[in-house]
Amino acid sequence: MRIVIDHIARIEGHAGFIGKIVNGKIAEAKIETQEGARLFESLLIGRHYFDAPVITARICGVCPVIHMLTSIKAIENAFGIDPHPLTVTLRQLMLAGQTIQSHTLHLYFLVLADYFNADSGIEFAQKYPEDAKEFLALRDFGNRIVEIIGGRTIHPLTPKTGGFTKLPDTKKLAKLSAEIPQNMAAAKKLLNIISNVPLPEFSRSTNYVAMRDNIGYLPYEGLICSTQNHSMSAEKFIKTIRETETIHTPSKRAKIHSKGYLVGALSRINLNSKKLNQEAAIELKKLNVTIPCFNSFYNNIAQAIEIIHLIEEAKVLLDEYLSEINDLGINEINNQFKPKTSYGVGALEAPRGTLFHAYKFNREGLIVSTNIITPTVQSIANLEEDLKVWLKTRERGSQINIEEEKKAVMKLIRAYDPCITCATH
Repeated sequence: MRIVIDHIARIEGHAGFIGKIVNGKIAEAKIETQEGARLFESLLIGRHYFDAPVITARICGVCPVIHMLTSIKAIENAFGIDPHPLTVTLRQLMLAGQTIQSHTLHLYFLVLADYFNADSGIEFAQKYPEDAKEFLALRDFGNRIVEIIGGRTIHPLTPKTGGFTKLPDTKKLAKLSAEIPQNMAAAKKLLNIISNVPLPEFSRSTNYVAMRDNIGYLPYEGLICSTQNHSMSAEKFIKTIRETETIHTPSKRAKIHSKGYLVGALSRINLNSKKLNQEAAIELKKLNVTIPCFNSFYNNIAQAIEIIHLIEEAKVLLDEYLSEINDLGINEINNQFKPKTSYGVGALEAPRGTLFHAYKFNREGLIVSTNIITPTVQSIANLEEDLKVWLKTRERGSQINIEEEKKAVMKLIRAYDPCITCATH
């Protein structure tokens, strides 16, 4: 028996699914990417270093900030640039804003319809218009953080290697800081809704991977760690990743030692939950979730916890920047440097997991080679293994309801929050 989904709705990008059940056994569970290869890595060859952040930001319209900043970080690591602490603060604020807006969009407008018998996020929002307005405002809060610092919400203008082309208006930042309480209330409300829906019972142990340091939950620097006791630099870690391609799909699949692994919010909670900010830690404790959690559907719970954490973090970062910027100008914050023959790797935590950019440069600063490994590329093999187990637990002998199986498959895929656009970079 075949389970075929031509189009998986309510995910970023276009994908389908093919599953085969033979003699009651799960013979196949494959995600089919329905977008063409976009060849961004090849597009960068021969380009000047300052083109890379601008071009790679176009990989995705949902998460352009993370691609831009990871690209910049890789370039800075290659050229030996140590960015000013306030530059890092502004970048962390942008990453917080992007993740707040991405998680909110995904959870309320893409996921929850699965649990409220709605055919679409729009239909679900129409059933609960006041909630929809509140969560749109929460998403807008994240977008405005990015816009105020980056110059615009999608494909920011101001970040550059070594700093920024323009510093943000401190009055606008102060206004954002004053909006923290109302957005924290909305974030807690969203967590309450997510945590009270009947998430399916599911468990499959896997290798959870995320960045980690000795300070924060979402570090700007750190080692790449896993629940299987891996701990290494980004430069070493990407050498352990093996990306494979097939003629059937333009998106790669990444494995470590021939096994799939998972990046993203659930991985970060499993590895870094003890470093959550106060309010997020309290909310997680209330849920009485065993850590590590092996239920992939709880990725959505983890995303909701992260929104709360990042609103707290935004307050800390805003206060830090506003108290320290004083009379400092762009020249005092930006780094001076010269390109050189070099190689650099940048890693940061995107909404969907750890993102890697790696570049090799010649002495003129032209790109000789590049490698970009996105979160969905890293998690898709693990998703397919989860789908096999998930379908097996739902077997009903000869009385399989295909439509119900399709709904179940899409529910797990949406819990992963895949970005097919990034996967076909």
